[in-house]
Amino acid sequence: MKPTPKPPIKFQSHGKGKKKRRFSAMMYVVFWLVLTVFFGCAIMMQYMDYRGLVREEAALLRLIQAEAERTVELERDMDFFYSDAFVEKVAREELGLVRSDEILFISDARR
Repeated sequence: MKPTPKPPIKFQSHGKGKKKRRFSAMMYVVFWLVLTVFFGCAIMMQYMDYRGLVREEAALLRLIQAEAERTVELERDMDFFYSDAFVEKVAREELGLVRSDEILFISDARR
């Protein structure tokens, strides 16, 4: 008598392949989520730095404009200080001098 062949052994799948695929898909999603959050935060920080630099640039431009106006005013004053009108004004007010064709009247304010 010939022995009867045994039926082939069937291995039972306990869902390990599905679990492995599910874990792999989950890791893929987590990886992309972490990567997206990281780059989102990096972009947000760069944007905040950019806005700060824009505000700083605006403040510096206002400062430059104010200094330019001050420079124009100082140049105007310097032109006046080198003019004959300024010399005459200082001579009259500070030194009490008069021109040669003028008559000086001194009042007695004590009365």
